[in-house]
This record gives sequence, C-alpha cells and structure tokens, in this order.
Amino acid sequence: MPFTTEITNVKSEINAGLAASQYTAKDLVYVSKAIEALANAETIAGVFDTATVQSILYVGNLASAFGSGLTNPIAVFQTNEPDYAQIAFRNTSSAANASTDLILYTNDGTDDTGWIDIGMTSTNFADPDFTITGKGDGYIFVSGSGNDQNDRGNLVLATDSTGTQNKIIFAAGGLSSDDTQMVITPGVNVHVEIPTASTSPSTGALTVVGGVGIQGDVNIQGDITFGGTGTTLTTTTLSVSDAQVTVGSGNTTDALDLGIVGNYGVSGTAKYTGIVRDATDGVYKFFKDTTVAPASGIVNFAGAGLAYADIKVGAIDATSLIVGDVSNTELQYLNGVTSAIQTQINSKAEYPLQSGNTGKFLTTDGSVVSWATVDALPSQTNNSGKYLTTNGTSASWATITTDPLPDVFLLMGA
Repeated sequence: MPFTTEITNVKSEINAGLAASQYTAKDLVYVSKAIEALANAETIAGVFDTATVQSILYVGNLASAFGSGLTNPIAVFQTNEPDYAQIAFRNTSSAANASTDLILYTNDGTDDTGWIDIGMTSTNFADPDFTITGKGDGYIFVSGSGNDQNDRGNLVLATDSTGTQNKIIFAAGGLSSDDTQMVITPGVNVHVEIPTASTSPSTGALTVVGGVGIQGDVNIQGDITFGGTGTTLTTTTLSVSDAQVTVGSGNTTDALDLGIVGNYGVSGTAKYTGIVRDATDGVYKFFKDTTVAPASGIVNFAGAGLAYADIKVGAIDATSLIVGDVSNTELQYLNGVTSAIQTQINSKAEYPLQSGNTGKFLTTDGSVVSWATVDALPSQTNNSGKYLTTNGTSASWATITTDPLPDVFLLMGA
C-alpha cells in the first residue's frame, strides 16, 4: 500500500526539522513526536514500498551499545525476552517453487553461484532444479562462484575450542537429548548410536554403499557376515579364539573340496598347495605345485603341475588306521625296526634265499644251512643193465661182468 498524504507530510516535517542549524528542546520534542507519528501512521495506514538505510540499522533496546563492539555490522538486533527471541521471515506462498530463504553471497556471487542458502520449502514444493529437497524440507546449500577457478565450495561445520565440549551433535526425530543420533567429539571419536540391528548389507545403524577404508585397529563385538564372491584377509598375525574353524558352513551337499589352500610363487609363477577333503572320493589329500587355482570350492586334482606333497609326522596313532590291506595291528609290528626289513628277514629265515637255486638241495655244515648242487645222473639211454659207479669225481655207467672160473662156490640152504 502506498503512503498516504498525511504520512508524506509527516516525513517532510521531520526532514525540515532536521535541516535546522540549531535545535531547541522544543524542536527535539517536535521531531520525536513526528517520528512517533510516522511510526503510528505506518502501522495503521500501510507498509513502505522501499526503504533505504545508508548507515547501521539498530533494532531493539541498547542495540547500538552492543553494536559498538562489533566489526563492521550492517544491522544490529537486540532484545531482552524471557522466552526465545526471533527474527521472523515467512513466505506464505504454497506454489511448487516457493520457499523461504536466507542467502549470503561471496564477493563475486550471483543468483546462480557463489552463495550459501539456508531455507525451507513450501508444502507443495516440487522444483525440478532442486529434487534433493521435498515438501516442507529445511536445507543448507552451498555454491562456490567458480568465477576465478579458486572457490572450493565446501560446507564447513566446525566448533571453536572455547566451549567446554565443542561437539557437533546430530539429532533426528525430536529435539530432546534422547534423539541424538551421532556425536562428533573433538579429537576423540564419531559416535553413532541407533538401535537398529544389521541383518543384511543394507540394514543397521550405519550402512555404506561403496568401499570402506580403515587405517587402524577394528574391534567388533557382534557377529560378522561376509558377502560377495570372495573375502580377502591380509594380516601378519591371525588369532582365532574359537576352538574350531568351520569351512563350508551351511553346505547341504557333498560337492565341495573342504580344507585349507595356500598360494606361493616359484620364479614368478603362482602355485597352490593345500590340505583338502576331495569330495569325489572323501579322501583327505595333501597337494602342491599346481598352477591351477582352486575355484568355487573345487580343487582340480588333474590340474597342471599338481603333485602330492610329502608328510612328516612324529607318530601315528589310530586304532582303525588301514594302509592298503594292512591293518593298524599289522602296522604296529613294525615298531622297533631299525634297518631294511627284507635284509633282516633274509638273515633270520629257516631256509636260505630260494631265488636262483632251482634244482639244488638243502644241506648244512652243522652251523649254516645252504643250497648245494645235485650231481646229475649220466644219461640212461643205451645203458640198460649197467650199474652206476664213480671215480671220485664224476659218475658213470659200467657193465656188470661174471667171472668164468670162480674160486669159491657157495651153496646155502635152510
């Protein structure tokens, strides 16, 4: 509403009074009354179309006294109220682009860039250029001007060291201390306290979409569930307080090779070794040297370079141990063996070694049993009726002869 003629006359009277070179007490009273009349007329008759203040604006009791200690103030407000005091500003429009904003600009700021904006949106807010905010949202936006390519455009939330705590406190859902969600304590920690359990990667008091890097120790009181296709743990010392380490947890089939696999390199070539239970036959196997990495819980026992590793143990004690067709009881008979078993058997046998002694006969000299060669009979062909004789070296057949002139004739009878 424009000023009325009466208000214009009052303003002219004030200006004329202030133009005087000297003032009486009465003049001052008139000026004061004129200003008071102007204020009353404005309150009753309308509002200023435009008001320009070319010096400091002081509003409230003793505002000027407070302002005298400030650095370059433009406006100073001061009051003394038993309840909260406020500078009120409201945009009554409910249009889709409507909001109420307090905007501060950089030295080269414009309506597009170089400002910080503190505001609230309307109840029907739907500005397509600010989709991060919705209906009735409060916000703080920062835009670096970028005109000299030097503006960082950061939003800095900081506390000084002059308080007794100097924390930054984030609360949501209420204005009492019970609604504190996160507290940053200077030089101590960032504390998040929201009683939401984590049952998946997207649930819990703190969820992060993307990687997390932590330099320093991590202490976790609750359980840890790893997802993804693989989990890599790089550490110089791994300490597990649980008495058993379970692999293949939750596996309801017998299709995975369960065990421990190690990775090493030879002349720049990656190789793998491990102890696993082969799911195909249920046998525990110690392997080495394969260049085929186990994949999806399966060891390729036919993979390139795979060999079975040697095992060195102090003792084996298993009541049901079977090596081939040898039982544990039979295996225990080896206890005390200190040299080659076959050599010992040969030296202790009742019979000498039979290999290579075909056709020989067993003989003894009274102390040692040995094999001896059996002298073969001379050929019997065409030697019918002959007798076997020897010259002390070799045997031969001889003809039986009859004496034609015997000297003695014996006749025997009963």
